[in-house]
Amino acid sequence: LVGSEMCIRDSIKTDADSTYEVLKKQIKPFQSMLSNLENRIEKKNPVKILLSGNRPVNSVVPEQKKQLFLDGRIQDLEKNYPANLMPIISEKYSKIFGYSFFSKTPSENKIDYFREIVDEIHAQNKLFRLWNIPENEHVWTLLLKNGLDIISTDQINKLSSFLRKK
Repeated sequence: LVGSEMCIRDSIKTDADSTYEVLKKQIKPFQSMLSNLENRIEKKNPVKILLSGNRPVNSVVPEQKKQLFLDGRIQDLEKNYPANLMPIISEKYSKIFGYSFFSKTPSENKIDYFREIVDEIHAQNKLFRLWNIPENEHVWTLLLKNGLDIISTDQINKLSSFLRKK
């Protein structure tokens, strides 16, 4: 198993398709726990694995039976992948809002653009996740108020405390 883990870890940031093939082999013993999608029908089980980062979209999409799902990008919206295959759309905060050391609050124009994206994502019954967000409760509040579904953070305790106050 150590050798297999080594193979996965080594290939995670490399070629998406070869990593996908390794992952499919690694999950075989756990199939009874995994959600799957066959002929566009999802069977929900306790564990759902989302492939993020360098995703093997062209390998996953045509398969009849899938046990690994896709974390989408904004540009994937135009392809209208089914929500049960691509349940989440993820983007880097700065790609939408830019980044400034001087301003912790996005401009109203950027918020309007953000809401347009949120509306498009939600129209496809998908969730929206931003990553690399400023670790700032004011920003988190603003994003959640305007439709963000998932906050990615490196400060889990701070986010947990913030969400408990809500």
